[in-house]
Amino acid sequence: MAKAFVVDAVDRSAELLQRQGRQAFAVLRDPLGPFFYQDAYVVVAASDGTLLLNPGFPSLEGRNLLQWPDPAARQTAAAAFAAVLRDGSVWTTYAWPRPNGSTVPEHKRTYLRSVRTASGETLIVGSGVYSLP
Repeated sequence: MAKAFVVDAVDRSAELLQRQGRQAFAVLRDPLGPFFYQDAYVVVAASDGTLLLNPGFPSLEGRNLLQWPDPAARQTAAAAFAAVLRDGSVWTTYAWPRPNGSTVPEHKRTYLRSVRTASGETLIVGSGVYSLP
């Protein structure tokens, strides 16, 4: 169920971003909106790896995932970005804390998809699910 929500949320987010570009961020950021489900939320990054939208961890917005301090996380992000830009979409797995204030990374599986906005910008939109406890 959660995996189906993730794919649907990413596809609907991509359609919204395609039409509205970054103006769609307000809708994607709304915790009462249609793009949140339990611990799942939508993230958006620029094709260069810069995190543009992360409602679960807004303090990370503006940071480049391809320059992350952790070499393993940097390598995972680089591989995922290369795959999604090449293939259009990809599933990736990594460790990430839940957005509940925890700092303990947990196993998370994320679906990423590239989208080209009406203004010609290529964005990466994604959402993921955590493993069951």
